[in-house]
Amino acid sequence: MVAGFQLLPERIGPDEFMEIRPLSVIVPAFNEALLIERTIAELLEMTPRFVSKIIVIDDGSTDSTRNVLRDFAKKTSSIEILEHRFNQGFGAAIAAGLSRVDSGYVAWLPADGAIDPSALHLVDSIEESVPVLFGFRNKRWVGRRRFVSGGVAIGVRVLFGVDLTNFSGFFVGDAGYLRRLNLVPQSTFFTWQVAIRSQMATGHLHKTEVPLRPSRNSERTSRAFRLPSLVKGMTELLTLWVHIKIFRRMKPND
Repeated sequence: MVAGFQLLPERIGPDEFMEIRPLSVIVPAFNEALLIERTIAELLEMTPRFVSKIIVIDDGSTDSTRNVLRDFAKKTSSIEILEHRFNQGFGAAIAAGLSRVDSGYVAWLPADGAIDPSALHLVDSIEESVPVLFGFRNKRWVGRRRFVSGGVAIGVRVLFGVDLTNFSGFFVGDAGYLRRLNLVPQSTFFTWQVAIRSQMATGHLHKTEVPLRPSRNSERTSRAFRLPSLVKGMTELLTLWVHIKIFRRMKPND
C-alpha cells in the first residue's frame, strides 16, 4: 500500500466524503486579474463538501491579481493566499502550494480557467493501484501551442521514453505519494516532471481525458511559449535526465 493512502469504502455518503478524502486545490497565478475571478468563484462553489482547501499563489503579479485575491480572502476562510515578491515560475508556485498540504489529495489548476474545474471530480477515480491521474486532451493543440507542446513531447519521449503527447498539465492524486517522487526544483515543465517520475517509478502512466475550455489570452500561457522560457524548460528537462539516469533516482523513497 502506498504510504499515506487510505482505501475508500464502496459507497460513501456526502457527509462522510471530506472526512475521508480531503482535496486541496493549488492555483498558481501570474497577471491573471481578468480571468482568475471566475476560476476562484467556481472552486468556492465546490467547498467545503468537495474541495477542502484552495491555495492560490500570486507569483509576483504586476497587475491587480493580488488585490483580487485579497478581496476573496476577506470573504471566506476557504482560500489561503501565498505571495511571491517576484515571478519564480509555475513549478516554484506549485512547490509553494504543496508545502501547505500535509495529507489527503491534491490537484492543481491554471488560474486562467483553461481546464474546467469539474475535472477535479476525477479524484473519485483514485484508488490504491492508481494513486495519481494525469489529464490529456482528446484533440491536438492548435497553432503555436501545438508546435511547442508537440516539440516538448518528442523531447520527453526521446529522453525518458514517456509519451506525453496532448498532455494538458492537469494533475490530481495522493499527496503522500507525490512527496515521495524525488522531485527536483523546476519552474517550467513541473507537471511534466511529475508524470515522468510517476511512470518511471511505477512502469505505467495513468491517463484520463479532462474537460477543457477554449484558450484565452492568458499571461501565463503567452510567457510559457516565449523562446527564453522554452530554452529554460528544455534545459531543466536535460538536468532532470541527468538526475535520473546518472544518479539513478527513479523510484519513490521508501
